Amino acid sequence: MISPEALLKEELLHPDDLYDRPCFPDDHVEYGEVIPWKLELLDRSCIRFQRTHSDQLLADMEQFRVKQSAWLDDFALFMALKEAMMVDLGQPGKALAH
Repeated sequence: MISPEALLKEELLHPDDLYDRPCFPDDHVEYGEVIPWKLELLDRSCIRFQRTHSDQLLADMEQFRVKQSAWLDDFALFMALKEAMMVDLGQPGKALAH
């Protein structure tokens, strides 16, 4: 899991990016609310990462890619297909039915 706090610490998010954080319940996870909010944060941090000049962040990313190579490409493909087909995991196949 990538925490917004860690992205703030690495300056890949700005405190203003968390301004519109919804009030999430403490006793359970509302995936339908959390996922879109979190993906938006990850998109913002990705854009900032692509513009970074931090040798340490770039080295950390490359090390992560190497260590996690067994699953990372497949997961990236899955996420790209999921986004392209707009399939809600709560309703598998919904996009395919049309």
